[in-house]
Order: sequence, then structure tokens, then C-alpha cells
Amino acid sequence: SEMEISYSSNKLTVGLNHGYQSLVNTDVDNQEVVSTGPAFDKNAAGWYSTNVDANGRTFYTPTSNKQDTVRFNAIKDQITLDGKTFLNLQPHISKLYFDWEFLPNVVLHSDIRIFWGMLGTKDLNNYKKTTTVTGTTKKMDTTYVIQPDNSVVTEIDTTSKDVTTSTSTSPYLDERGYSDNTVFNTLDISTSPMFKWNASLHWNPTPDLTISAFVYDILGVDNGTTTDNSLAINTLRWQQIGNSKEQTDLYGMDLRSYAVRISKSF
Repeated sequence: SEMEISYSSNKLTVGLNHGYQSLVNTDVDNQEVVSTGPAFDKNAAGWYSTNVDANGRTFYTPTSNKQDTVRFNAIKDQITLDGKTFLNLQPHISKLYFDWEFLPNVVLHSDIRIFWGMLGTKDLNNYKKTTTVTGTTKKMDTTYVIQPDNSVVTEIDTTSKDVTTSTSTSPYLDERGYSDNTVFNTLDISTSPMFKWNASLHWNPTPDLTISAFVYDILGVDNGTTTDNSLAINTLRWQQIGNSKEQTDLYGMDLRSYAVRISKSF
């Protein structure tokens, strides 16, 4: 849905619009496809067969000794995790713009778009799984070794194993094999707004000539470090996720730039 309000006079035009988009009637779990097929377990018997060709040469052929189940959900990986919000589209987008002829034949234009957070990535970006050691178990293996004089020596090998419990922020991400995002700085893109601010000046010295100057992405600057960079979020773009468990990169493409254009009509 979208709404807009605007005002216009001889010298000034001002407008504000806001768009909202959301998924409806989408049950992501119903989109899952389950496939079962042959697989090979090399630690179990029967994963290959032995054959002899006409020349008496022995060769081996892989033979399936188990069935594997593969679950695939393209909707959950590429469009939405929760069935309500998109992974790669902001639910709320606003735009404010104006055109002001402050001198004869000279117009100042400016517009700013506000992307109010990519809420669909919140569970993915904030996913945490904590594992706590609650105890230790020990296993003893006994081996009897016959010596050259036929005596028997007993060797005992003891191994310890930690007993752990795990808690996480999202049980349904647990089931899909997610892990903590400890590598990429998401710049709080899930909840923080991005501002795309442009401005331009247009001069018509004659009816058939226009000279224009542009500044794009005024707030798109790298102004700090990877951990303290208040404006970096305004540079971000994103690509359609093909595997939301792995493709978590953000792309700082919308950097401040300048342009001049001269247009002449003949």
C-alpha cells in the first residue's frame, strides 16, 4: 500500500509519500520440498561391490547402502523466514522531496528516501546459540597386549567428554542448522533506518539550455571504523539472498558522488 500528500505553488512543490509492503497468507513451512535418494556410508558394509571383467581384472562399483533425506525450502531461504516480512525488502519506505525556484529560472531540487530497517533479517542477524558445559563423562577402553614371552599386558585408555546444554534465540533456526553470525558487521540494518539523500541545482539561462549540478547520496560516507561508523549504514545496498544461512554480506555501494549535466535542445 502507498499514500502521498503534496503541495504545489508557482515557485514551490513539496511532497511526502510512504509505502508499506508485507506478505499475506504465506505459510513458509508448507513450501518445504522433501526429497529422498540413494547415499553412501563408507563406514558401513555394502557401500561398494566387487566385480571382475572379461579379462579377469577386478574393479569396484559404488553401491548405495542407505537413503538420505534432503529438505529444501526456497521461500524460507530467499523470500521470508517468518512468513510476514521480506528478507531483502524493507516493510516501510518514506520519501520527502521538494522543488523550489528561488531565483528566476533557477530550481533547487532535493529528495530523501528513508528505508526503515530490514525487519525480515532480524532473527537471522541476531541469532545466538550458547553452549554451556554442565559436566564430564569418562570412557575407559581396555586393551590386552600379548608380549613376546606370551605374557599379557593390560593397557587402559581413558577419554573424557564434556556434557553440554545449548540455548538459542530461535528454535526454528536451530532446526535449519544456523550458526551465530560472528564474522559480518550488519550495522544494525534490521532495525536502523537508511537515508538516501540527493540534491541538485538546475539553471535555464535560455529556453533551450539547462545546466545542472548533482550531489548523490550525501550521507553515503565512510566516517569511522568497522565498529564505530554512524553513517556507513547509508551506503548499504543488498542483493537477493540465495542461501540465507551463508550470504550475510552487506554491500556499501551508495557512496557520495557528484555530476554535472548540460542539456541543449536543437
